[in-house]
Amino acid sequence: SSSSSSSSSSQAHGKSTDPAPKKTKNPAQAKAGSEERAKLAQRFYRTLYGKLGSPDFLSAAKPTLFLNLVFKAMKADSDPGRVCAFARRLLQQAARGSAPLAAAALFLLSHVAPAQPAIRAMLKHSSRQ
Repeated sequence: SSSSSSSSSSQAHGKSTDPAPKKTKNPAQAKAGSEERAKLAQRFYRTLYGKLGSPDFLSAAKPTLFLNLVFKAMKADSDPGRVCAFARRLLQQAARGSAPLAAAALFLLSHVAPAQPAIRAMLKHSSRQ
């Protein structure tokens, strides 16, 4: 009884003898969280790729903001096949669009290529055919 009164008095004074419980993730929760992030990333890239291929892209009101988003997405992507698909789609749009769009696309790819070796390999391979 005296030990319970001493622990309640130490708690009353704001002192706790017990260490704070650590938050640990259950492996199943961690796996579910990573699967959700993967699904969300897949959805993001699929939507971005679709928008990049739409005819509206050529007449977008803010193409600079959109190209900046494409740049950041391509640079951060860990899937080399998807990065190459984005590069091909961007070059297709550049060929159909205006000269400033073509210049912006080439500039964008020249800055993404150092971070994504798959683009360099794709360009080297396609130049031999």
